[in-house]
Amino acid sequence: MSVTAVKEAFEEIPTRAQSVLDTQWAYYKLSLFRFIAKSAIGLITFFIIAFACLLLLIFLSFAFAYAMGNVLGNVAYGFLFVGIFYFLLMLIVVAFRKKLIERPLLSILSDIYFKAETEDDNSEA
Repeated sequence: MSVTAVKEAFEEIPTRAQSVLDTQWAYYKLSLFRFIAKSAIGLITFFIIAFACLLLLIFLSFAFAYAMGNVLGNVAYGFLFVGIFYFLLMLIVVAFRKKLIERPLLSILSDIYFKAETEDDNSEA
């Protein structure tokens, strides 16, 4: 290899390095966009389903409270019964929140994260 060829090769290094950096930057921007889009879609879907379930729970609670009120002879007792049920449910959830909420949620989120990481690794190969 002649001296001029080596000199030309060294002169191309900054241009090629800039090209590699630009490509990497574009890849990370696209990866970030994909992550944000998937997260937004997941959150919107979750909130829509949660809202629908909450409405269903409210209507069922009213129906059950009125039905229990008719059975007990006073509608107020039916609402009291439903209120006590939800209070006891809240106490159970608070008492067992790590086992019922934190651990399963951490497991689900880590599965999602590592699944996305392996998808990225497979797409690069």
